[in-house]
Amino acid sequence: MTDSVHGLEQFAAKQYGVFTRGQARALGVADGVLARGITNGRWLRVLPATYRVAAVLPSYRQRAMAAVLWSSPDGLASHFTAARLWNLEGIRSQDVHLCLPRHRGLHHPGLFVHSTRDLIPADRSSVHGIATTSALRTVLDLAGFVSFLQLELMIEDGLRRRLFTPGQLRWRAEGHLGSGVAGASALRLLLGRRQPGATQSGWELRVARILTDAGFPEPVRQFAVNTIDGTRTVDLAYPGPPLVAFEYDSDAWHSGVHRRHRDSARRNALRAAGCIVIEVTPTLVADPGGLIRLARAVPVSVMTGMES
Repeated sequence: MTDSVHGLEQFAAKQYGVFTRGQARALGVADGVLARGITNGRWLRVLPATYRVAAVLPSYRQRAMAAVLWSSPDGLASHFTAARLWNLEGIRSQDVHLCLPRHRGLHHPGLFVHSTRDLIPADRSSVHGIATTSALRTVLDLAGFVSFLQLELMIEDGLRRRLFTPGQLRWRAEGHLGSGVAGASALRLLLGRRQPGATQSGWELRVARILTDAGFPEPVRQFAVNTIDGTRTVDLAYPGPPLVAFEYDSDAWHSGVHRRHRDSARRNALRAAGCIVIEVTPTLVADPGGLIRLARAVPVSVMTGMES
């Protein structure tokens, strides 16, 4: 094995095992050497002039990196691919999407190529070493392709992880709202009804949407309750009176004796303060009918704020 071939494969290792013909040439690998490597199966062609080291197992990040390299110099992983790279909640697509700042006529089976004229410098980012649209731009691009709940989940996840701020979201969304792009109505509705303050987790959003879709009013987030051992904040609540609090029991975060005892003390304090506590589990979130039946078992005046 020549030093140039060894150097190429070391370089490719930093790119999830993929490289381009141009990169091979720059590292001193002649076209003839590249052709022999392809013929003997050492390297596999994945896209035009873009190759994978056969010894490196395929992965989603590898596919995204190969697509970005193929669309060099200005291609970006975008839309569903960017959402997956950013690990935005609710998106698990296997498709590979690219965004180009101008129409270049690039297309390839299995790739979704989007052209745009309104990319700004802040829309460009990098995730896991892959050139990608920013988390904020990704959310805006997907507004017309996902359900309202998925859009809300992505936005709240991005805000919670500080990938963008509420002000940045509103500022960037204004341009989209005014341009008549797909998803503008969903963005308007979401931004218009979003409660200020702390962001919501995925379970909170799912529970809130189950309730509102069933005809209940929007629950209040981060509601403070005065209890015998101090102020407790519940994630979702109907103030009542009496107050109805939704508390989440996650399989990941609520296991172990210490956590169970702490959660029990918390809920006892809430109940002693006159709260009706509905304990929400992952199974219950997956069973909207069961959650709705529990909510409807609470007096109607409590859940609607209306006098009985």
